[in-house]
Amino acid sequence: MNKIILLFIINFVLSLSGIAQNLQIHYDGTKGSNSETKRGYITTTFEMFKPDSLGSTFCFMDIDFNGPRNEPSLAYFEISRNIAFKAIPFEFHFEYNGGLLFNNKNSNFGLNFPHVAIVGISKNIFIGKSMVSKYIGYRYDDSSIKHNDVQWTIIYTVPIKNNKITITGFIDFWTHDKPNTNSSTPEKQIVFMMEPQIWYNLSPKFAVGSEIEVSKNFLPVSNNFEFFPTVALKYTF
Repeated sequence: MNKIILLFIINFVLSLSGIAQNLQIHYDGTKGSNSETKRGYITTTFEMFKPDSLGSTFCFMDIDFNGPRNEPSLAYFEISRNIAFKAIPFEFHFEYNGGLLFNNKNSNFGLNFPHVAIVGISKNIFIGKSMVSKYIGYRYDDSSIKHNDVQWTIIYTVPIKNNKITITGFIDFWTHDKPNTNSSTPEKQIVFMMEPQIWYNLSPKFAVGSEIEVSKNFLPVSNNFEFFPTVALKYTF
């Protein structure tokens, strides 16, 4: 059922017209801090951003090609909506995250990611051609026993050299139940994640670049700081 829902969402997004969207292809060959975090596969990312008179909509989907024959093994989806009112100096932020994993690293094992929903407030700041967006909100994680969690996110885009180079990315902090604690009274821990990107724009549509995924307490198999750099191509359409 979740696969059907995800395919429906993809078809809906692709059916929209007049939208700023791009497709990225990343290769990550890093080892991570242990054998469980070792990478060496391609990830594709589809992004869409659409502003309108009431706010903006953003969504993306990551697909990891890490199956036994390099077929897709993971799909992760996020969609968010900001709603603006002229009389209020901020926007209301609504977000949903979800996905599924199957046969990753030829494991013959599958699972669904828990539902994650975020409700909060957002604010955009423009400095010349650069943009910084930040939001803070209540985070509902379906896997959490104690749902008193919060997330703070910063998103930025900085064009330089007359738009020849673009620096973009996000920084996330959120709280969730600490793994392997007493299920009736779980402890909380802070999760940190950021993904800075740098792109050299060969043309208005094609770019080459890199992304570095940095995280702490994000991967279930590691509590270390993890660094995963990629080499990437991007096509904007």
